[in-house]
Amino acid sequence: VSINSSLHLRLYLNIENGIFANSMQFRGTYCGQDVAIKVLKAECLNKDLQKEFAQEVSIMSAIRKQS
Repeated sequence: VSINSSLHLRLYLNIENGIFANSMQFRGTYCGQDVAIKVLKAECLNKDLQKEFAQEVSIMSAIRKQS
């Protein structure tokens, strides 16, 4: 399923990728690279979850820069 062709993002909907209490995780591709896509559930969204997600993004960004 293409989400937005201008972003070159392709999302593979597969239940096995992960459904968790606060989020759903999927496998996808972005600009030809495999990526993990995390979708936060709106009903669970709060400041703590936003902070946790921002920390995840920061960590993943640092790891990517090291590669």
